[in-house]
Amino acid sequence: MQQAALSLFGFGRKDLVYDLKNARHVVLQTRNILEAINVKEVNDLMEGLDNGCRLTVIDIRANGSAAKAHKFFMIRPGTDYAFNLAVIHVLMNEKLYDSELAEKWIKDLSELHHFVRPFTPEWGERETGIFAAEIAGFARELARSRPSVLWHPGWMTARYLDSFYTSRSVYIINALLGAIGARGGLPPTNKPGDFSRKGLNKLADLFPKPKEQRADGVGWRYPHFDAGPGLLHLAFKAVETEDPYPLKAYIAYRHDPLMGFPDPKRLKRIFDKLDLLVSVTFSWSDTRLALGCSAALVSLFGKGKHHCLQERAEALFLPAPEGR
Repeated sequence: MQQAALSLFGFGRKDLVYDLKNARHVVLQTRNILEAINVKEVNDLMEGLDNGCRLTVIDIRANGSAAKAHKFFMIRPGTDYAFNLAVIHVLMNEKLYDSELAEKWIKDLSELHHFVRPFTPEWGERETGIFAAEIAGFARELARSRPSVLWHPGWMTARYLDSFYTSRSVYIINALLGAIGARGGLPPTNKPGDFSRKGLNKLADLFPKPKEQRADGVGWRYPHFDAGPGLLHLAFKAVETEDPYPLKAYIAYRHDPLMGFPDPKRLKRIFDKLDLLVSVTFSWSDTRLALGCSAALVSLFGKGKHHCLQERAEALFLPAPEGR
């Protein structure tokens, strides 16, 4: 997602925000907001739905967000990019996009039109299992809600060889619909520097910046990838191969690798090479269950020491000292 945003806009994903509560149509693809841990996003989406926003979910399974959706597409695994190309085909071929904005701000628009010409809804049906008429109707429905359309670019999407292009196609669809910078779409992030203010200090700034090359190879072995967030699946590869060096500790904070990535059995074998695996979670995640964590906070798993720390469900408020 980060690389996709950089490739199109020259800035990363965090420079755009999700205006869920003002959107007229939200599309969740490779993102399950209503079962995630971002409470503000959940509240904003629910407020948007109360205000008449439509919700479409595209996923390989009927998740919690799909239960709230007005439209749910159960897509074949690994065919999200094909679905998106078919949507772009309809938007371009039927001139449903914001032509005035696109002509002004989108470079190589004619090349995009030429590229998606073969990817008709009928082609999309053969690839995805979603009926051609439904793909075309969905694209037209999105166009009626522009520019207040928010197609989420996904979360932890590095699962397939075309995952980069899936996220990139989502940003292209948002741009075609005029959602980039729009109310109810993806407006720019307001940062303290925009108001001549200094932002909060980061916890990471308290520690010296590592001088060693990153284990995932981002920024040096793969210089075309942004060296900021990194690519977690390449870190798993480093654990397995010990290239460029042995990687022996892994803290799974705010994510669940055994649920979020393919082939959990292989991941468990890779985790056996770790000396320390810590899962920081507020729920019964697959990784926590694999560690065998219950009421006891520490358990052993595989060859190394593995720990599970459960966050409090509610904040802990200490009583005020007497006399105050």
